[in-house]
Amino acid sequence: MNTRCCGEYTYDYQTNVCCNGVIRPRSHDHYTGCCNTSIYDYSASICCRGSVKERIHGHSSRCCGTQVYSYRTHVCCKQMIVEKTHGIILALLW
Repeated sequence: MNTRCCGEYTYDYQTNVCCNGVIRPRSHDHYTGCCNTSIYDYSASICCRGSVKERIHGHSSRCCGTQVYSYRTHVCCKQMIVEKTHGIILALLW
């Protein structure tokens, strides 16, 4: 059986997903993700604080608050996107 619980309801997890207690169709096949109670294609988008954003930097996209940045070229410091200028930032480990 492919049955799981979603809140007080059951659903077929191969064809649906449970997003915060709401059953949604798995419309993006195995790339279906939840962002609050909405579904999205996580291969093309990213969920930043409950808001679906485009992965403008492909798979190197990350969230900084509600903004999208590339972790290869930038870091998120106190909810601000800052360019990497000195390689590994050791000061953040202190």
